[in-house]
Amino acid sequence: MRKDVVIAISIGLVIGLVITYGIWIANKSLKLAQNHPGASPTPVTTSSPEASPSPNPSANSVLVISSPEDESLSESATVTIKGQTIPNSDLVFFSEKSETFLKSDARGEFSTSVNLETGYNQLKIIVIDASGVEYSVERLVTYTTSKI
Repeated sequence: MRKDVVIAISIGLVIGLVITYGIWIANKSLKLAQNHPGASPTPVTTSSPEASPSPNPSANSVLVISSPEDESLSESATVTIKGQTIPNSDLVFFSEKSETFLKSDARGEFSTSVNLETGYNQLKIIVIDASGVEYSVERLVTYTTSKI
């Protein structure tokens, strides 16, 4: 009987240590993500594997979103996305409700309105450069009708 108790305690201790280690790793990853929120989105190639594009500047210099700010609060059901990118380039805006296609002007400026859902809205803006490299920036906008 005493041997069974020692084995049960040992198994419980090992399981507890594994769970504690998993929580520690999750907290460490969360803190790392919070210290670098959307700092430099990674470009993703959409061209064929044979053609590898030359190194490009960071997405922050290719696609700059001036509004809305990340993690902003909106009391309006629509938000205007404004920014600057590659002149005369195609952009795609994804929201909780829709996707919108737009072309930037000759100076690279763009603006479009997006409808929001009540609560959290993940907005994603994508531009593809001439070599087929995709740059994206995400914004989290919360829509609420509550008085704050």
